[in-house]
Amino acid sequence: MRHYLTEDKIMKVYRLANIPTEYQAFELDVVTLSEQVGRSEIINKMMMPQYSFGPLLPYWGMVYHHFSPNFSSALMKPDICLWDSRLLLMNQDAYLGLRHYLARFGEFLPLRCDGGIYYVFNCLTVADEDRALTKVRYFDGHEDGLDSLSFDQDSLTNKLLFRSQMQGGTSLFCTQTFVDLVREFQFVGLAFDEALVSEACPS
Repeated sequence: MRHYLTEDKIMKVYRLANIPTEYQAFELDVVTLSEQVGRSEIINKMMMPQYSFGPLLPYWGMVYHHFSPNFSSALMKPDICLWDSRLLLMNQDAYLGLRHYLARFGEFLPLRCDGGIYYVFNCLTVADEDRALTKVRYFDGHEDGLDSLSFDQDSLTNKLLFRSQMQGGTSLFCTQTFVDLVREFQFVGLAFDEALVSEACPS
């Protein structure tokens, strides 16, 4: 049964995004990652939609990389940012502040970055789509991503971070609760986009 909620009771959903003009990026490619951990299987786990919703911890090892700017204006390192569009990377402060809230939604994976310890958060939680409001895009008769994406409100209850099966799992989404937490702790590096599907967002 569909639930018709008043506007003030609808949980807002955001797509997480980086701010590349202000903050440096973490861009470790999966081939280099697989060489560092000594497990080629992690390439499929990272890149193939049918595998990407599973844990990475069994394939993890000693991982190290660095931040680099994509724009000359990007002078700062983020406290928290996206890696590979669906993984969160956070420094020690962000990890200590958010781990209690995020632990039940996924797994934390340590790595070294610019000489310090950082943590990757791999979200293992999915939310159900509202199929009446989610529209599949077709190209030459084949599914080619989404034209629109909406989530079932009941499925969002008590969720902070989640992914979408229909979207392919390549983006990370959150509710207002997560936005409020990040702002309360004053962690910088993330933007929260109300456009859940866009040309800039893989789908």
